[in-house]
Amino acid sequence: MFLGVNEYEEIVYYSKEKFEEMLNWMFSIALLEKMKVEVSQPILIQSINELSGKCDKLKLAAVESGYKLEKLSKLCAEKMVTVDLAAADINKEIGKLNSCTHRNSFYENHLIDRD
Repeated sequence: MFLGVNEYEEIVYYSKEKFEEMLNWMFSIALLEKMKVEVSQPILIQSINELSGKCDKLKLAAVESGYKLEKLSKLCAEKMVTVDLAAADINKEIGKLNSCTHRNSFYENHLIDRD
């Protein structure tokens, strides 16, 4: 996973576009997982609405954070924004980034787009 992370004046930022792309993929994967199990249309519609609501909360938190990684982590913790999307747990991933002692090498190895 990469979020287009970069550091400027000791503040770690992430890419809005990459973050939203990641959420869209996570939404799609979670929806496909739900479709394998839940066959009734009302339950599927409810699942779509719940997943969409969770993604919307994370997108709002991203805007509120100013795309600063540490602030996003704090906002998610304060607002108890969690996502049970199939592919990843965003709070866990952010926690890994914040606790990493060798921040730059972690970003280079895991999150920076190498196009």
